Amino acid sequence: MDCYLQKRRGRWYFRIRVPKELHRCLHAEISYPIHGSDLTTALFRCKLLGERLKEIFEKAKNGIIGMGILNDFVREFCANILYSDASLMTSSTVPAADYERMRRFYQTCLERKYPYAAQDFISVAEHQGVTIDPDDPASLPIIMNYYQGLIETYRILMERASGNLRNGYDAPDASGHMSAELSPEDATISVAGAPPVILTDEELEHTSDIFERVSAEGNNPLPEDAPLRHTMSLSEKLAQLSRRRKNTATASSSSMPAGLPAPLTQQPQTLPPGIDQVLTLDEGIEKYVQEREADGDLDIKALRTIRSMLSLLSESLGPDRKLYEIKRDMIVKLLSEVLPKYPRHREKLYPGKSLPELLKMTPAPDPLSKKTQANYLSYWSTFFRWCVQCEYMSSDPTARLKVRRKVHDKTEERPAFTTDELKQIFADIAAMPDRPHFQRKLYDFRFWVPLIALYQGMRLNEICQLFLDDVCVEDGLPCLRVRPDEGREQKVKNSSSIRTIPIHSVLLKLGFLDYVISRYKDKCRKNDQLFEELTRTIGGHQRKMQRFNVRIHKALKIDSRKTFHSFRHNFDTVLSNTEGNVFLIQCLDGHARQGELGSRYSKGNLKNMKDTLEKVVYDLDIFKIMKRKPLDSKTIDQQVAQLTKLSATSQA
Repeated sequence: MDCYLQKRRGRWYFRIRVPKELHRCLHAEISYPIHGSDLTTALFRCKLLGERLKEIFEKAKNGIIGMGILNDFVREFCANILYSDASLMTSSTVPAADYERMRRFYQTCLERKYPYAAQDFISVAEHQGVTIDPDDPASLPIIMNYYQGLIETYRILMERASGNLRNGYDAPDASGHMSAELSPEDATISVAGAPPVILTDEELEHTSDIFERVSAEGNNPLPEDAPLRHTMSLSEKLAQLSRRRKNTATASSSSMPAGLPAPLTQQPQTLPPGIDQVLTLDEGIEKYVQEREADGDLDIKALRTIRSMLSLLSESLGPDRKLYEIKRDMIVKLLSEVLPKYPRHREKLYPGKSLPELLKMTPAPDPLSKKTQANYLSYWSTFFRWCVQCEYMSSDPTARLKVRRKVHDKTEERPAFTTDELKQIFADIAAMPDRPHFQRKLYDFRFWVPLIALYQGMRLNEICQLFLDDVCVEDGLPCLRVRPDEGREQKVKNSSSIRTIPIHSVLLKLGFLDYVISRYKDKCRKNDQLFEELTRTIGGHQRKMQRFNVRIHKALKIDSRKTFHSFRHNFDTVLSNTEGNVFLIQCLDGHARQGELGSRYSKGNLKNMKDTLEKVVYDLDIFKIMKRKPLDSKTIDQQVAQLTKLSATSQA
């Protein structure tokens, strides 16, 4: 029997592993602390949640639950079962008004007995081997039931987003109503005997396969006599259809079959100069993100960042604002009045609070840094330039706008560690095995990853994503390869980051190759990664190394500006002061080489790179600090020969 309850450091946690194919949307495992429950209740809740999540994972793998909503869906599901106070239920980033619009849309579909908007439900049914014909009146009752479920779901989500947990689902509402039953206005709607809906060709031309926001005006987004369309449609097109229906020219009813609507005539629309198509801000954002996703050069994390940056633009200016109506003074106002007061970590610290509520908070929350504000402006500018290229806007309202930042020393943005701090950090790592609750299986990467960063100058994810065959021997020199591999989910920052670099002699003397050889020979290893415990998540392989920054800031009291990336600054600082050949430093570092000759044709000689690398020397005795005796050259040569054989055998 599966056990989802785990005790760590005196606290109980719910824990479940996530299938590998879902790691792009979720972490490798889901873990939540259990609060305020006795052991029996906690065990029951964890078992119930574990079984439900396994069902959700299977549905996600089969395409029944979309990957785009999987993370939020799982979070809310965990909160529903684990937390009596439902503290995570109000953490949705979707405004309550959006849920209300969608609820009204489906309410209209239900009242009009309109079956054609349920394409997602029909697709799910087909996946299960059930064919539903929307033209068949016999299929209408089950589609109407689907609408009723969606109406109730969006009502609950709307209440949660507003911070109301007495919503008839999480707890009885004020009238004692539980949403196991439908709301009274929904339950009274009859679904029997509805006539089929017949559409004209012109109406079918204006259908859309993407459901976005529906009209926010009024409780019923469609007039009573408006013909409804084949699939879920955009709010703007719904409004256009409604206007066309009202303004259509009078047609001879005798020439039309009974029951068919009059033919529609397209009303001419006057667009501003330079505008080819009218889109709302939210429609433009959705098209932009879809195009960036189709390019294939961005991962899920980058796409989420784009959505997050642009969502503030939508929330501030209004999702239904026409793109061509956005003017420069609106952006200037955002830069001067919104961004300086906008809090960092909004989703984590202030779930459920609207933007006006955040801006009025007293005392004011910790605002974004100037650098982050500049990042917001950069994302907005890129989006608006795309809108101009697509002729949705006539000009870029962010052109030549800047977030003013104080003049400062760039070397102080992420300072290098001092010698004393380096000694403190590595002494702390060496002492880990002597601490209570020491986890042996995690020690290998906690030991080696910082050392590799210090002596190789590699980025964190470049180290964490290494596989065994990325440790190789070329021209008799043990080397590390940094390369992208989509199948193994390895990625690089840019083309200049792809490189093969010799291994520093200090790492060899510390026994790095001995560790690699032991991984090759381990018949019980779970995978072929160099550090098998570093599982892949949306951001890369480095998630478990994030505790490094927490440790040095809280336990070692090191300046918060200094992080793991500071090792790279130590590396570059030493080389910049000892090596005159900048090209070789760039080859080791993975920085862009200057000019066409340097970037395209020149490749660093491994022997010269090795000589340059050996100039990285720090004012500390790393062997004494790490409590290891340095290996002699004869032992290292034997390890190099053994690694060569193992590499050849594994490739064969």
